[in-house]
Amino acid sequence: MAKKALGMLVLLVCVALPLVAAPTQIVFWSALGGNNGKFLDAFVQEFNASQSDVVVVNEFQGAYGDVEQKLMASIASGKTPDLCMLEISRIPAFVNAKALVALDGFAAGPNGIDLKDFVQGLLEESRIDGKLYSLPQSRSMPVF
Repeated sequence: MAKKALGMLVLLVCVALPLVAAPTQIVFWSALGGNNGKFLDAFVQEFNASQSDVVVVNEFQGAYGDVEQKLMASIASGKTPDLCMLEISRIPAFVNAKALVALDGFAAGPNGIDLKDFVQGLLEESRIDGKLYSLPQSRSMPVF
C-alpha cells in the first residue's frame, strides 16, 4: 500500500510540475535610454503584469552601435540575448552571417501575431529574401 501511495505521489508531482514551472524568461537588449527607455520599461512591466507565462527582462545596452558590438561579441561567445533591438540597416549583415532566425514561423504559429497590425511598408523593409527577420518598432529620420 505504501508503494502504491508513493507511486501515486510521484505521478502527481510529475503531472503538477508543469503547472508550477517557472515562467519563460526572455532577455531583450534595447538601445533606448532616457525618456524613451523609461517608456519602454513601463511597456515591458505592463506586459509582464498582464500574464504569468513569460517574463521579459529589458537590458539597456547603450546606443545602437554599442548594441551591435555587444551582439557580435555575444554571438562569438555563444551567449546571446533572446531579442535584440538593432538599427534596420544593420540587420542584413547579421542575416548574411546566419546570426538571426527568420520570424515567419513564429508569427504564423498558434500564438502568432497579426502582421496586418504593422505599417506594411515598414514591415516589408523587415524582410530579406522574402523572409521576415525583424519587426518594426520605430523609425527615425536623421537630419544632418
